[in-house]
Parts: sequence; C-alpha cells; structure tokens
Amino acid sequence: MNVDETLTKAAEHRKAGRWREADELYRGALQAEPNNAELLYAAGTLSLHTGNPRRAAELLEQAVACDDSRARWHVAAAEAYRQIGNFAKAAAANRRALELQPKTASAHAGLAAIHYQQGNLPAAAEQFQEALRIDSQSPWLHSGYAHVLLDQERLGEAEASFHAAAELAPRDRGIHEGLGLSLMRQ
Repeated sequence: MNVDETLTKAAEHRKAGRWREADELYRGALQAEPNNAELLYAAGTLSLHTGNPRRAAELLEQAVACDDSRARWHVAAAEAYRQIGNFAKAAAANRRALELQPKTASAHAGLAAIHYQQGNLPAAAEQFQEALRIDSQSPWLHSGYAHVLLDQERLGEAEASFHAAAELAPRDRGIHEGLGLSLMRQ
C-alpha cells in the first residue's frame, strides 16, 4: 500500500472510531518511510486525539522538521507540547503558526490556553480576543474567553460571551453550565 492509500484507509478507520487500526497503518507505513511528513502529522494527530500527547509531540516535531511550512501542523504540535507541560515549545510553535498564517485563530487560542494554565489571565483574554476577531463563529472560542472572564470576576462580560457561545452551540451542556455559573456568581 502506498502512502496515499495508507492515509486514505487510516482516515476511514479514524472516522469509524477504529483508532488502533489507524495507528497500526501509520506505524507500518512509518517503518517504510520514517521521514514522510504527511504520515508523521497524521500519526501525531491521532496520538494527540487518543490521549498520548508525548508520542504526539515526538511525531509532530518530526513532521514539522520535515516540512515547516504548514501552520496547522505547528498548532497541533503546540497542543501536544501544552498537554505535556512544555509551555515554551508550545508557545513557540503557536507563534510560528502565526508567522506562517497570521489569521490562525487556533494558534491564538493555543496561546490563550498556555497563558491560562500559567495564571496570566489578562494575556489569555487578549489572545482569545484575537482569536475571536478571526473566527467569531466558534462557540469554543467564546466559551474559552468566557471562562477567562469569569476567573477575572468580569461576570457581565463572561455572561455575554457564554450567551454568544450558547447561540452558536445551543445543545452544548458545558457552555450552559458555564453560563449558569456566571449567573450564580452575579
């Protein structure tokens, strides 16, 4: 099976929730082509989505080393680094994504998450605002921003942001829980 066929078959497994089968395909293909950036990226994102951020970071770092030109690859690597607590590498990867593609909302959101985890709420809020300027239709961004505002005791603004998120994702229980929390604290 060539690389394109492997990627197609593995994508089918992923869509069907057959993570192990997809991973086996990636591992086999990477034995034959260990420096194939597409395979490294696909295997890395699978590892990230299945709860193995350390392996994801290794694979995504290799993918980026092979092909440094793709912003979304840097964002994925940044998320893996953030999940393993390597905030310096995560921030650098997000900044590189923004150099490549300045209007990458997910890179700003990644920086916001790093700032939030480090307790820098003003910087987290600023990065969420940047992300929302790029993608105002993301309920996840509105909700993330609302949580930062809530932690800053900016309750009215948090409520408004949770409402915006709820309008975009009316069935999302987490958004409604956040909205309820912001209303209870007022």
